[in-house]
Amino acid sequence: MVEESPQEILARCAREAVEGRSIENTDALWEALGRIKPPPPEEIYDAPLGAAETTVEALMYCARTYGPESFMRPANVERLSRCSEAQKKSMVERLQKLGIAVPPSLAGDLLVSPGLAETIRGQS
Repeated sequence: MVEESPQEILARCAREAVEGRSIENTDALWEALGRIKPPPPEEIYDAPLGAAETTVEALMYCARTYGPESFMRPANVERLSRCSEAQKKSMVERLQKLGIAVPPSLAGDLLVSPGLAETIRGQS
């Protein structure tokens, strides 16, 4: 008899439960659950998810309404800390298109499109 993988055991037990049958071997089910390894913590916590899109839009609203100084406000400093590098890059590019000076706190060490880094440095 070929040994089932933990995923195959779980799938079989799920089918049996959906079909209204009793699970044949609960010991095998518990053993399968015990053999499933969770992903390493770095795969869970180091994912570059970034902030919610509403956070990015709140930062952009503040920049349009109050100018680049708004990035120095404590609430916006905290919001900015939750943004991924990709989100920060997008904000830099959007601010450039709007003609708003990009504050050094946002530009930071971002890898931005050619010519944009020089423009940002010129505004500092």
